[in-house]
Amino acid sequence: MKFTRESAICCLGKAEAGKTWWIVEHLKRVPYGKAYIFDFNQSDFNAFRKSQNVWLNQTGSIQEFEKFIQIPYSAGNCMVVMEEADNYLSTDTPTIRRFVTTARNRGCGMMVSCKRAKSVLPQYRARFTHLILFHNDLIDDIAYIEEWIGIKKEKEKARALEKTLRGLALKGEFIEVDLVNSTSSEVKKL
Repeated sequence: MKFTRESAICCLGKAEAGKTWWIVEHLKRVPYGKAYIFDFNQSDFNAFRKSQNVWLNQTGSIQEFEKFIQIPYSAGNCMVVMEEADNYLSTDTPTIRRFVTTARNRGCGMMVSCKRAKSVLPQYRARFTHLILFHNDLIDDIAYIEEWIGIKKEKEKARALEKTLRGLALKGEFIEVDLVNSTSSEVKKL
C-alpha cells in the first residue's frame, strides 16, 4: 500500500489477526528516526528500537499516552504508531483531539491498531484516510465499520463486507479501504 506522512491508517480486527504485523511490515519503509512508536505491549516493535523512536508503555494510562503524542506532534514530519488504540481513542481529551485533528497539518501521519472498531470515537474516525480490515465477527463492530465507510444503506454491499470480514480467518488476510477515494481492495495477504 502506498502511504505518505500525512496518511492516517487504522488497522481493525481481532487479536492475532495480523494488525501489528501489517504495521511492522509497513514501518520498514519509514526513514530512520521518522517514526514514533507507542509500544503498548513493550515487545512488538523491538526491531525498531535502534532505528526509530520507541516509547515502551509503562502504565497504560491516558496521561502517559498524552505525554507520548506531544513528542511527535512537536517534532512534526513523522509517522506515529499507536498500538492498542482501543485504550485511548475511546477517550476525548483536548490533547488527543488536538493530535488526531491537526497532526496531519504538521506532517504527522498515523498507523493505529484497534481490536474494536467501536472504540474509535466518531470525531476521530473522520480523520482516517485508510482502513485495513482484518478478521472481525462482532456484529456491532461490523455495523460500525459499514457506517464508517458509508455502505450501511447499501444492504448488498454491507452483507458482502460482513461475510468477507468473518471469512478472513488466516493471519495476515486483510482488505484495504481508501476512505479518501471510496475504494476497497480484494482480499490481500501480506
